[in-house]
Amino acid sequence: MAKFIVPKNVGHCFVGQGLTGMWTVMNGQSGKNHVYIPCKTREEAESICEKLNTGNHNGQINIPQNVYHAR
Repeated sequence: MAKFIVPKNVGHCFVGQGLTGMWTVMNGQSGKNHVYIPCKTREEAESICEKLNTGNHNGQINIPQNVYHAR
């Protein structure tokens, strides 16, 4: 299980679909507050997005599957 450290100023996150067809959780920010989490299913992406938007994360989020991406 992978852990994602949440930045302090996340802002509003949303679910989108990348060019490769993977569902991603992202925000519109850049730099150290940038969030980009690839997910395998839309349901998984929506649950992670809901945790980020409501603040139920305690500074980190556990991601069920390891999905590799280049940044």
